[in-house]
Formats: sequence, structure tokens, C-alpha cells
Amino acid sequence: MRTAKRRKPVSPPPDKVQYLTPDQTDQFLEVIQGDRYEALFVTALTTGARPGKFR
Repeated sequence: MRTAKRRKPVSPPPDKVQYLTPDQTDQFLEVIQGDRYEALFVTALTTGARPGKFR
């Protein structure tokens, strides 16, 4: 049996998920300008990819 089939996906409980408001997103994007990880953060915010894809 493949390992991936035996593992249960890990998801936070629905009440633990927090989303940024549009204003919070704009503020965050302003703060990270020039940061070495700016491209990563922008990609994470704008693509809708799940957090696990960035590990």
C-alpha cells in the first residue's frame, strides 16, 4: 500500500481558519515590499493555493 493512501489529510478545524480582509491584504503587501520572500507571499495570496503547497 502506498504511503499517501494510508495518511489522512491534515486540515485545520473550520473554526481555526482565519482569512485576511482586503484591507489587511493591502497592508501586508505594503509591508513586504522589498522583502526577499515578497514573490512567495504575493504568489500565496493571489493564486488561492493551499498552504501545504508552499512547504
